[in-house]
Order: sequence, then C-alpha cells, then structure tokens
Amino acid sequence: MKTFIYFSYGSNMLTERLEARCPSAIVIGAARLAGYGLRFTKLSDRDMSAKATIAPAVEERVFGVLYEIDLAELADLDRAEGAPKGYRRVELDGFERLSDRARQPAITYVEQPDHHDPKLRPYDWYLALVLAGARQNDLPADYIDGIAAQAFAVDPDPERKTRNEALVLLEKAGFTADGDFR
Repeated sequence: MKTFIYFSYGSNMLTERLEARCPSAIVIGAARLAGYGLRFTKLSDRDMSAKATIAPAVEERVFGVLYEIDLAELADLDRAEGAPKGYRRVELDGFERLSDRARQPAITYVEQPDHHDPKLRPYDWYLALVLAGARQNDLPADYIDGIAAQAFAVDPDPERKTRNEALVLLEKAGFTADGDFR
C-alpha cells in the first residue's frame, strides 16, 4: 500500500475527525513547523466562517499532528479540505517530529489568496475541534492556551449539519462542546 504523510494543524488534529474522512489514517505523532504561524483567516464556502490556515511568519511556529494515510484517500482529503478551491495542497519538508526531533516531509493545506478574510471568526464548534485535537495530541500548553484565546463566533444555525457532526465527534473523543476533556 502506498501512503503519504499529512500534517494537520486545524480540526483534523482530532483523530476521530480525520478518521471519519480518511479511515486509514494512523497517527505518527505531534510535530512543529518553524517559520509559520496559525491563523483563522480562511473563508469557508460552506458556512462563511473562518477556518484554520498557516502563513509564513519568521518568528513563529505551528504545532500539529503528522498522520500516515493510504494514497487512495488523498482525493477524499482534498475534497474534505475544499482543495483546490479554498485551500491548496503543498508539500513542505521542514516538519520536526516532537518525539525524536527528526525532520519529516509532509503535505499540508494553506488558504488560497482569494479565500483570505482576517475579519472572520471561527465558529465555536470548529474552534472546539481544533482545541480538542491539540489537547488529544499533547501539544505544548502555551500553544493550546493560544488556541483557547482565539476569538470565535457562536454558530447562528444550531441545526447546521457540520456543527452537529462536530459535536458528535467531540463526544466520541471524550471532549465537551468547548474542547475540554470530560
């Protein structure tokens, strides 16, 4: 089986979320990428809220999770990420695994320029997915605190399908709706 390595820094850090999209996904472990910062500026065409992206930032670093995934599921991941319209898939080689400090090339996704909107906020349930994934994978406490401090908007549609799916995944993973452990 051919595989690829994927670096998730947003909602796909929550293993249950990524496994729902790519059932073959296996956690390699937490990693960081120097020279990039986490942003919530990617316009979602589905619900018009902000989603996570990464952007070049010399003094910053992004933490996330490396997964190994069956190559046959790459198109599924692209579709889930809205690539190539909202995100573009990129391959970078600067990921450092936290477990052994080894360098690891991987693919990840960055927002398309026409989907950048710094005025948007992520919905509460989306931010909870990101926060839960960061906690589930034991990312550094100060990094988790930074995610928790992110401004958000309450989703005005309590019946939104993606919201309700997110709440089910959070519960399945043992988290509350705000991304805290039970």
